[in-house]
Amino acid sequence: MYYSLYNSPLGIITLYCEDNYLTGLYLEGQKNKIDNSKYLRNDDLKIFKDTKKWLDMYFAKEIPNLRIDIKLKGTEFQIKVWNQLQEVPYGKTVTYKDIRDKLDSSQRLSCRAVGNAINKNPISIIVPCHRVIGSNNKLVGYNGGIEYKKYLLNIEK
Repeated sequence: MYYSLYNSPLGIITLYCEDNYLTGLYLEGQKNKIDNSKYLRNDDLKIFKDTKKWLDMYFAKEIPNLRIDIKLKGTEFQIKVWNQLQEVPYGKTVTYKDIRDKLDSSQRLSCRAVGNAINKNPISIIVPCHRVIGSNNKLVGYNGGIEYKKYLLNIEK
């Protein structure tokens, strides 16, 4: 289990991996961050080099054309939500209700439950939780803060 740091326009991003899979990407100041003390720093791993190249492209306002091997760790429901996030195209947004409706056509599932799962997304930016907005088209609920969300959405305009 390893971590690496990436200097981004948003500050330091901490990357985590296990078994050559990216398992975490956390913005500086983000809640729910992993404790580094359980990980060894290693900047030379291929997964970190690939992820940093992906991030370089993203922050240069290019659509990243690299595939990053990720491993999502969470509950079955969280993983279903995070998989839906990966279906949202670059430059597009969806609402919490849109995600809910894709997961549960009966609408028994609450948008709040979807929002709680999105809030726990361990691989922000690559698993694009910033592309989810409120039903009234307002920017709401981003674990890293609304300013980060605005910044990321502006990159994709």
